[in-house]
Amino acid sequence: MNQFAGVRDAKEFLIAQIAEQAHLEGVPFSEIERKMLYFSETEWTLPDIAKVSEMFHREYDDQEFEKRIARLIRAARKRAGTTHAPNARSWSNAIATLRKGDHYVVVMVDRAAGSERRQLSWRSFALVVSLLCVYGFAMAGLSTYFGRDIEHDPDVIFFIWATAASLTAIYLMIRFWFGGSSVDSFSTRVTRMLFRRRHK
Repeated sequence: MNQFAGVRDAKEFLIAQIAEQAHLEGVPFSEIERKMLYFSETEWTLPDIAKVSEMFHREYDDQEFEKRIARLIRAARKRAGTTHAPNARSWSNAIATLRKGDHYVVVMVDRAAGSERRQLSWRSFALVVSLLCVYGFAMAGLSTYFGRDIEHDPDVIFFIWATAASLTAIYLMIRFWFGGSSVDSFSTRVTRMLFRRRHK
């Protein structure tokens, strides 16, 4: 069930979340910028939105603003998913409510989602390349150790695929149990920690 009575409630929730994230990070977020997120040409918006829009386009850079807000949205949604599950559902409900109309803040939501998909695609590519490298080195090492080509040995192939399937199933269960956002956040922290240690 959608908790928002209408467009106004949904908008105010999203914008409050963005403002809170900006405050937590110490990122500039002026009153004009906050009001600009209420912009809509056809749906409910602020009474003085025309004046706000004029001032905004005169004093701010659209691309820089949208990029900054999209990053704040990504961070706020990730924080909501890792600290407070009902808040994550509120995000989804608010966005679903606003998608029924034409709202400027949804442009930033979509931009944030697009950037997140690109990040995940890059991570997936890096993971696949890493696994292929590990597989190649493992096969070369084992073949040298046993003195024969084990890459085409049926028992070895079965063991490798069974292990891969088991690890995949465990990973999916962990994501289902703890939530994708929590797992991604933990993986990112571990990766950064290992990277820093390696370069000390």
